[in-house]
Amino acid sequence: MPERVDGLDKKVDALSDLPERVDGLDKKVDALSDLPERVDGLDKKIDALSDLPEQVGGLAQKVNGLDDKVDGLVTQVGHLVGSDMERRAHGNIVNLASEHLSLRAVRVLHSQIIPMHEDLQGSISQSTLNEEVTERQADDLRRSDIIINAFSRTDRRRVHYAIEVSNTIGAEDVTRAVDRAETLGMVTGATSYPAVMGSIVDDSVKDLARDHNVAVLPMPPSRGDR
Repeated sequence: MPERVDGLDKKVDALSDLPERVDGLDKKVDALSDLPERVDGLDKKIDALSDLPEQVGGLAQKVNGLDDKVDGLVTQVGHLVGSDMERRAHGNIVNLASEHLSLRAVRVLHSQIIPMHEDLQGSISQSTLNEEVTERQADDLRRSDIIINAFSRTDRRRVHYAIEVSNTIGAEDVTRAVDRAETLGMVTGATSYPAVMGSIVDDSVKDLARDHNVAVLPMPPSRGDR
């Protein structure tokens, strides 16, 4: 009997903790009552993340558009620089040819500023038809930067010049001038010479030009450099 009483006391003691245990259970139940809201919040975050690929795609398109604008700006700046150089070359070639090439009655037949003179265009076409020059040579000659004709002050002969224009004169400019002057001579039947015009030319290119009888003309400064 005493042992049974002791066992009953222990059970009563255990039951005395029941209110606290119930309170703890209530708190857990209360916490679980917030679960639907927490799940809804999680769903919203997941939905927001689902739009991320589209947002990234839109950002990529904007970046690509910016790249295109930058490329276009670079092209426009390059075109403006090239146009300024070509205008200076065209506007000063008569004086430069008179001073540096000992020419008189200089006439510009072609440049990047004006269309090719119809007489020269006709001579090129006729030479191509007669197979005196190839279509490739004809097209290359049409891409010349400047073509002039004039009279030599020394022997009064009528001469032509094929002139390549570049801010920095390179070996390829010298080579093009030589090739185009040769084609120009075949087309016109007149003595034709090569020349290059630019602001910067190193000694090795000067030597190459000298070896191939290519005249080197100075590029007139822009108004801002004067």
